Amino acid sequence: MIAGDSAFELVQADWLAPDGATPRSSGKATVSITTLNRGDYCTKLLREMGEDADARAVLDRVLVVDQGSQPIRENAGFPAAVESLDGRLRLIEQRNLGGSGGFSRGMHETIEANESEYIILLDDDVEIEPESLRRAVTFANWCRTPTIVGGHMLDMYDKSKLHAYAEGIKWKPFMWGPFTPARHDFGDSNLRQTPWLHRRYDVDYNGWWMSLIPVDTLREIGLSLPVFIKWDDAEYALRAREHGYPTVSLPGAAVWHVSWVDKDDSHDWQAFFHARNRLVAALLHSPEKRGGLLWRANLAGDVKNLLTMDYYTVAMRHAAIHNVLEGPEQLHVDMLDRLPRLRELAKEFTESATLVRATDVAHFPAREVESVISGQIDVGPRGAGLGLWLSQRFLKHAFSKPRAAATARPQAHLPFQDARWFEVPMHDSVLISNAEGSGARWHLRNPKLFRTMLRDSVRLNLRYRRNWSALSDRYRAALPQITSQAEWSKAFADEE
Repeated sequence: MIAGDSAFELVQADWLAPDGATPRSSGKATVSITTLNRGDYCTKLLREMGEDADARAVLDRVLVVDQGSQPIRENAGFPAAVESLDGRLRLIEQRNLGGSGGFSRGMHETIEANESEYIILLDDDVEIEPESLRRAVTFANWCRTPTIVGGHMLDMYDKSKLHAYAEGIKWKPFMWGPFTPARHDFGDSNLRQTPWLHRRYDVDYNGWWMSLIPVDTLREIGLSLPVFIKWDDAEYALRAREHGYPTVSLPGAAVWHVSWVDKDDSHDWQAFFHARNRLVAALLHSPEKRGGLLWRANLAGDVKNLLTMDYYTVAMRHAAIHNVLEGPEQLHVDMLDRLPRLRELAKEFTESATLVRATDVAHFPAREVESVISGQIDVGPRGAGLGLWLSQRFLKHAFSKPRAAATARPQAHLPFQDARWFEVPMHDSVLISNAEGSGARWHLRNPKLFRTMLRDSVRLNLRYRRNWSALSDRYRAALPQITSQAEWSKAFADEE
């Protein structure tokens, strides 16, 4: 569109189909939101949907599965949210079964109600343009075959920045990731100026910050994996594709989501679920012999964590592999008590505790700890120098005793952005700020623990690689049962 000299007013814009064409369906959707102590976010989201007549017109019902300790029904904004949805809202309260448990409850209730053709899964900490809901439902109705329709993700606090546009799996290491440049800023380059936005991307999955799924798909392939959090959305889309249901990330449908740029969930209790669920998803869907390079990627991750003295993360990753080796039958039970076990495990490791004040550690005042800020982008040692550097660091971390002063107080304080795998090992003891800068963790070198955990990392990763075929067969055979409504109903029945 090019502006002319006279005034211009956009009166109406429509999505139009070819003359004479008819949609495959005229179905409507149930929206399912899983929430955990985010009452202000969630009630605002409900009002955004309820106050838009076009969005309400394509919605049969809105389910809120509340798993928090601060009930959303007690939030000041809840009565207005209920009123705006004009009888469509249903609140379900259950114990915390994670995202997979919350969304599976929404799937289960939608199937049982038998009133909607689709379910739309939404995170609770998003803002949505309600038109996105109408577009997703309309597009799904016009698809020639039932299709999962996902929305993109933009940054809630930096609204011109696009985080997730098209995502897929890198099969050899079996790792999720974007097909497109990360964190694109439309303020710097608009749609016309951005050539990669002009092509179609065939995605492997869409995140469950916004994802429409046909209810017939739920009936045929089951509900989510019982894995609490992480990888449930990717695994579900891969499973659906194997049954003939593709996924489309739809341009023009999106949410604004709290950004993960200033977060890092790979070093807290969530590290267990990242590792366990990635391995489970690979056992179920990897086309690579013996999982391809997954074992090597996992081992490399353990080595990096050991060199940065993050022993708690490695302990959780080892626990994840042990859990996978136990088999798929225990996943539902594990979902109920794994989180408290991880928090109990954390008590064994110094670096698991977040320090938010200098007085949190009586040994040292903060002013005595030197800050190390490079302000530079450094990729670390490479090529021939990498081997020499690693051998030196391995010998130091495995066999040399930390200096006595290091156990009394940290030798340095590293911001999260500068705490790279090749910088942290230069110290015996170091404070590392977390991603959002709200606290720091004290990493202290332990040679004995380094040796033990490195040996266990090699042994465990080789173990599942050797047994890949049998383990994969076992998980694939159990998948229909562990994702069935009947099996999930047992977890929900405890809430009645």
